Amino acid sequence: MLAANKSVPFAAIKLNKSVLIFSLEMSNYRIILAGQFIFNNQRSFEMALAQYNQRVEIHFKYDVFLRSENIFDVEQNCVNIPRHVEPEITDRTWRNTVSALETVCEYAIAGSLSAWKLENGKIIEYREIEPNGDKSAIQSYLLGKRLVGKGEDKAAKEALDQAIQKCERHAKAYERRGYVNFRLKNFKDALYDFNKSIVVNPHSEEAHFGRAFVRIIEKDYVSAIKDFDITLKNSIPHQPIFWKTKRIKGECHLILGEYKMAILELIPVSKRVFQEEDNNFGWQRKVWFNLGQAHLGDENFKEAIIALEKAKAFPEGKDNLTKEDIDGLIKEAKASKIPNQYRNPVPGNIKTGAPFLS
Repeated sequence: MLAANKSVPFAAIKLNKSVLIFSLEMSNYRIILAGQFIFNNQRSFEMALAQYNQRVEIHFKYDVFLRSENIFDVEQNCVNIPRHVEPEITDRTWRNTVSALETVCEYAIAGSLSAWKLENGKIIEYREIEPNGDKSAIQSYLLGKRLVGKGEDKAAKEALDQAIQKCERHAKAYERRGYVNFRLKNFKDALYDFNKSIVVNPHSEEAHFGRAFVRIIEKDYVSAIKDFDITLKNSIPHQPIFWKTKRIKGECHLILGEYKMAILELIPVSKRVFQEEDNNFGWQRKVWFNLGQAHLGDENFKEAIIALEKAKAFPEGKDNLTKEDIDGLIKEAKASKIPNQYRNPVPGNIKTGAPFLS
């Protein structure tokens, strides 16, 4: 006789004198969601709310993990979902919830929502939901977004201008236009755009990340670090922006002489393996170099040598480091010497492997 695990529901079927055991237990997944939908008016908001409640009650029999009262903001006429994590959700509940949110999105004029389904720490499904109707605000934004991806900044800015004219609360359009203005070196305009985006959606990791870049241009590294902290809080390790933030935040700490904080940010990045299509690929030599500098500033010469030797072993990447830069610091570390620029750090004195903002 076969013994069954009492903790797992099962069914036994006798077939040709054999007994087959079928587990009836459903697989559970870790779910992460984050996003916002903006509605053009009260009527659109109320229709979206009514449709969501109807689908949840009638179609899905409440088999969803988000209740309307927790995500619909009546005062702001929007759906707000700061990073939300569900540790154990069935595939059916996942599909029901995503379907209900897709229905809501049909009534929205702006915003987007990202949803991840994970199993054993790996993404097995990713969904991005954003308005895709024929309204001019939507189409102008989508055009601007495509043009940003192609590097056609001036045309992208014109399209995003139109999206904002049609929807003054278009947080995504402000955020994208902020990056365009940054690339065009219109830093004052970029700061304005990122600020506007953050007012509408305080949980936007992209807008805080962009504003941090402007703060770096202003050499306001303390404010940049604060924005990077919010970026990390509202992103997840499965997103490239998470690791890019840790890398550049570590660099800011290094510039400020906050060596222990720099080490804390850079060690996880140094251990991460990035695929070639990831925009973090090609920066590992710089990461190890900066980690070595942080250890040197922290008077941990042994770890400094290890990190700098690692940097030396990497092929040239996106940085502008030279072999002489690395060898010079290895020599200092082996002599247990701390160069003056690490004793009294002044922004600009510590070479971090520019270009910084990449």
